[in-house]
Amino acid sequence: MHDSHRQKINLTAIQIEMLKERHKPCRDQKECDRIKAILLRNKSWSMVKIVEALLIHKTNITRYIDDYLEHQKLQIQSEGSDSYLSDEHTKRLTQHLCDVTYSHQHHFSYKKPKGVPHKFDEEKQAEFIKEYERLKSTLAPDELLLFMGAVHPTQATKIIAGWIKNGEAIVDFIENIRKSYLAYGTIKLVLDSAGYHLQT
Repeated sequence: MHDSHRQKINLTAIQIEMLKERHKPCRDQKECDRIKAILLRNKSWSMVKIVEALLIHKTNITRYIDDYLEHQKLQIQSEGSDSYLSDEHTKRLTQHLCDVTYSHQHHFSYKKPKGVPHKFDEEKQAEFIKEYERLKSTLAPDELLLFMGAVHPTQATKIIAGWIKNGEAIVDFIENIRKSYLAYGTIKLVLDSAGYHLQT
């Protein structure tokens, strides 16, 4: 392992700019701290000064710098562990997690709402309205047009994070729509721009 107390980091101008650009949108506090520690060490800051500036233990700063020097590592990587649950327990837990927000790994995606306002794009909105009017005017008698909007956590009184089903839940929802409108030959579903809709 490198001795981060003595070893200096020599970043190129491009590396410095890339680290700064990566830091701007980063929401992972530990990754942000790693980037700042690396940039400060590159400026020849002592370990003591970096510890005082970031309010992080010296051993963590040392590890951050060593990880970057040896592996260019900035993120904490965790692959999880094998399940101790039986198939039956897994099925029961999965059903329970569909009803209550808890934490577990079985086919759930971790979602943490961001307490930031939505960015409105007037040009894209105008394009959508134009396309919507075109679509609506071309509907055949046996076609149905529905809208599906995501729940916006930023409007809640309390922001929480948890493990939830996304893709599978949406597929189940669409199947239920199909069953509810059997008289229609084609159903056109308009989704909003929520991230998990784009990934489904």
